[in-house]
Amino acid sequence: KSFGLRFLLGGLIKTLNDGSQFVGPIFLQQFIHFVESDDPQYRGWIFAFCIFAGQLVGALAECQYFQTVMRVGLQVRALLLTAIFRKSMVLSHKGWEGLSTGKINNLISSDTENLQAVTQNGHQCWSAPMRIIIAVAMLYAQLYWAACVRLAILLLAVLLHMVFVKRSYKLMPKAALQTDKRTKLVGETMGAMSVIKMYAWEPSFAQK
Repeated sequence: KSFGLRFLLGGLIKTLNDGSQFVGPIFLQQFIHFVESDDPQYRGWIFAFCIFAGQLVGALAECQYFQTVMRVGLQVRALLLTAIFRKSMVLSHKGWEGLSTGKINNLISSDTENLQAVTQNGHQCWSAPMRIIIAVAMLYAQLYWAACVRLAILLLAVLLHMVFVKRSYKLMPKAALQTDKRTKLVGETMGAMSVIKMYAWEPSFAQK
């Protein structure tokens, strides 16, 4: 709700960027046909300018897209960090039951970073399939059934990637649990060191 319009603006810019990536191949084909024909010379200049304009618009749109989504991602992360900090400051003793410093640190570091990554890469969910479909259609128009071999290899790579992603997601809860334990242990160690330093107990602990 707070960043929806800017996020949608990033999607529109992403559409412009994706569309500009196909301008070059389309007009390059027309330019090749122009070289092989006896058409007027100005048509070649038009095709060359369209290729240049497509690349220029694509580069500008890509830079603006990344600037927009990165800004939204950072704003979302900053908002979540502020909310977590404020909530942890007003929690009662009963509210802290079942919580630990490690869980709070995980919320501040890992979880907010994951949400930031989702915000910054969310448009890939519809952009990548659209680009793949258009690219396969263009390949089929040029290579006919030979393009199906490329499509089969692409599908195989996607299936393998899905297998690895599923395995990594299964390991993520275990990794988060170990991170909680490690953070809790480090916090307790640092707290004990502060007590030892405050009471000047270093010599007695050094003798042990």
